[in-house]
Amino acid sequence: MPKSFATNKVKVAYCGLFLSEFKTSIRSTYLAVNTIALAKAKLRKLRQKSSVVKYLKEFKNLCLVSSIEDKNAKEIIFWYGLKDSIKDKLSHYPVDISGFIAIKKACLTLDSKTRIYEMEKLTISISNTNSLSQNNSSNKNNKSSFGNKNKGSTEKRGPLTQAEKDFSCKNGQCL
Repeated sequence: MPKSFATNKVKVAYCGLFLSEFKTSIRSTYLAVNTIALAKAKLRKLRQKSSVVKYLKEFKNLCLVSSIEDKNAKEIIFWYGLKDSIKDKLSHYPVDISGFIAIKKACLTLDSKTRIYEMEKLTISISNTNSLSQNNSSNKNNKSSFGNKNKGSTEKRGPLTQAEKDFSCKNGQCL
């Protein structure tokens, strides 16, 4: 080891060399070869089933165990395991996303926006269901002089919102 370094960058680069060798040495000492092969096999089969956050966490753990450090390989494997819906959204993403880190950030952003949108739809559908049940309970109490149930307000309803249309189609009420 040199007694002095020309710059701090050289010092950091020198330490980086030993850190890489140290990581390799630790892995070879404490991880069985079979464990690494098993992690690589799991990584090839890994698919996003729920949120991007859960998928990314499992992906990072398997990359760490399997000793994959090549960023291009990580990018390809990560992309391959993503849900098709996320891949479709990424293909229309307004910002250039090249590289593993950019793809990861874009996926996390899209996933959080999708989850927010789904929560808004759920909130709207619950509020619509509650208002319908309140209308039905108030209509049961209103009877005309002939004993027939009042059919509710005579005011015309406006067009369906996009969330109502999506909810109806999702529940098989669309043609």
